[in-house]
Amino acid sequence: MRERDDVPPRERPAPEHRVAPETEAGSPFLQGVRAALGILAGMLALEAVAFLGNALTGERQEGMFILLGMLIAGGGFAVLVLGGARLPRAARVPFWAVGLICLAIAFILLGVTCGVIAS
Repeated sequence: MRERDDVPPRERPAPEHRVAPETEAGSPFLQGVRAALGILAGMLALEAVAFLGNALTGERQEGMFILLGMLIAGGGFAVLVLGGARLPRAARVPFWAVGLICLAIAFILLGVTCGVIAS
């Protein structure tokens, strides 16, 4: 018989209660930062597509670009709220800290591209 079978079932920890060793890849801090940066990357990619679409049509439609940019930013904020609720508690503080910085960066880049289109 194996050693494991000799241990009574009540003294054996259940698999879901075992603590996994914390590695750099599984760190809650990095998990929150990666999630926020992924959302920023998606927002910037959508804003770039909207900018290229506006530039390739040849017509300068600042109003449409601003509307699309605000829709993308609002969607990004909604994804931040929904994504933040699904993260583990230890990952939420770094997620929100980096997420708000990323949201500010997205708004700054949206303002810069609106300025480029308007000029």
